[in-house]
Amino acid sequence: MNLTLPDVRNGSVESVPLGPDSLTWRYFGAWIGFAGGSVPQLYQLMHPVLGHAVEEHSNYKEDPFDRLLRSMGPIYGVVYDGPKAEATALAVRGFHRHIKGTMPDGERYSGLNPEVFRWAHATFVHGLVYGFSDIFGPFSRSEQKQLYAESRQWYRLYGMTMRDVPETLDEFDAYWQHYQRDVLEATPAARTLHAIFRSPPRPPGLEWIPAPLWRPLGLVGGHLAMAFAAGQLSPEAREKLGFPWGPHRRLEYRLMFRLVRTVGRATPPHRRFHPRAAAAWRREARRHGVSVATLLKQQE
Repeated sequence: MNLTLPDVRNGSVESVPLGPDSLTWRYFGAWIGFAGGSVPQLYQLMHPVLGHAVEEHSNYKEDPFDRLLRSMGPIYGVVYDGPKAEATALAVRGFHRHIKGTMPDGERYSGLNPEVFRWAHATFVHGLVYGFSDIFGPFSRSEQKQLYAESRQWYRLYGMTMRDVPETLDEFDAYWQHYQRDVLEATPAARTLHAIFRSPPRPPGLEWIPAPLWRPLGLVGGHLAMAFAAGQLSPEAREKLGFPWGPHRRLEYRLMFRLVRTVGRATPPHRRFHPRAAAAWRREARRHGVSVATLLKQQE
């Protein structure tokens, strides 16, 4: 694995932000995505370089929610910030500039290594194309291909090289399977996150729940969250992490999935979004002189 940092500029490829006419805008910023928020985190931490970097540079052991909540606002901005999206993307890239260190084998790593940066992006893309298809779809293969094409448009904004980014969804599927089989590992960081979420601390906003009451609630919630994550992970990742998977766990997953799908589909589209995405829809609605609900309807 090449951990050196080559030139990451985009060359002559034009970077164009996504807009409300994209499928990505309709789905990516939905709150319901947080129901499976541990899945991209686990996939990222299973990458040997990314997992080691998080061990050295993150507070995820003390606050496992912080990395997800802190990261998602700017990442949503790369999709939803319109004319400012490229500046947001370059700021996100800049956050990784000082993430550097040494792997256990002595090889140096960088948070701006294109292969590692691309994998982190891929975990969100896979969740959008396939995970959200389960919740809001099913999406047709044509819609999935459009979402993937839009993900490449979004990735260009980071100014990273596009040289090894899969060009088509079929190529992305092959890339994804290669990582499941041959790259991802049960890293210490992934195992630690798995253990934390089995008995999670109180998330932000729920500090008012007394600790004696949270302990049983956290155990039950963590168990259900891990059952949902196990169902969303690939069989290869599940096996590497040692997630139990039998008839009882499958039943738990089906029940959790039905709950998540029902909530996701029942939420009115104009109330569906994270504040960063919701602000973008309001901005575009004002520009068009219509309500957010009307604009969303027009984009169907």
